Amino acid sequence: MNLLWITDPHFPFLRKEQQSLWDKLLIESGSDGLLLGGDLAEAPALERWLSHVVEIYPRPIAFVTGNHDFYHASIAEIRSRLGRFAKGSPRLSIFEPGLKNTPIQFPCPQVWLCATGGWGDAQAGTCDATDKPLNDENYIHELIHARDEGRLNSTLRGLGAESADHLCTQLDQIPLDAKAVLILTHVPPWPSSAWHEGTISPPAGLARFCCVALGSAIHAAARIRPATKFLVLCGHAHSGGLYEFENIQCHTGGCSYGQVHHNALLSISESAVALRRLDGVIRSNGSLSFQPLLADDQ
Repeated sequence: MNLLWITDPHFPFLRKEQQSLWDKLLIESGSDGLLLGGDLAEAPALERWLSHVVEIYPRPIAFVTGNHDFYHASIAEIRSRLGRFAKGSPRLSIFEPGLKNTPIQFPCPQVWLCATGGWGDAQAGTCDATDKPLNDENYIHELIHARDEGRLNSTLRGLGAESADHLCTQLDQIPLDAKAVLILTHVPPWPSSAWHEGTISPPAGLARFCCVALGSAIHAAARIRPATKFLVLCGHAHSGGLYEFENIQCHTGGCSYGQVHHNALLSISESAVALRRLDGVIRSNGSLSFQPLLADDQ
């Protein structure tokens, strides 16, 4: 079984020829499922792009939201809209608090998928959220109000804790003897997984590019399952990298506006779960660069 992972595609930035090539590659990828790591589009166009992916890709899809998916709307509104959308799309699993709260078990015994989007929860680094502003508090209604009322940091911590609780609800349903757990998220769960321009994000930026609550939840689940491989897939910071700790391996997917990266292909078999990172970049001129960056990791 093969799963294709794509994060941060930012579809509205694509030219028409890029979109056509992306569609073709997705259809011909040979994958058995698609993992979408968030930041598909801003809120007014979110369902249109989700509909497009569901229409052209005939196999199961797992989706988590990124911060851009809430722009020009409220978190509550997007969750309500996604709930309605999911009811008409049986092949689409939307992992969002209040929507899908159960893990997916793959046909291979004891391999599971859990997912949640996460937020930069203002707990990492040397500065708080107000010292490192993002457009989130200009375009997401709840964060606009939180900024104006001087409670941005506490609001982000609450959102991070909510994502961690959402993930824990899924992890608690997984047997202690599971062979592997795949975790799809948007925001890097640890400072060492928040890559920026080829290196770890500077301490001043980590408040918005790391979800400490998620990292703590994953570490706790991994500690009580020492024989289980945890494979975490995240994005958000727009640079690729690898973080490893004990039985955890975290891959951060890179991206650039106006380019779509096919970040990795995961192979799940009876004997192993392997990930091959890919440089499958559809560039602004419509050309394709595609070559393996990292060999299969058993």
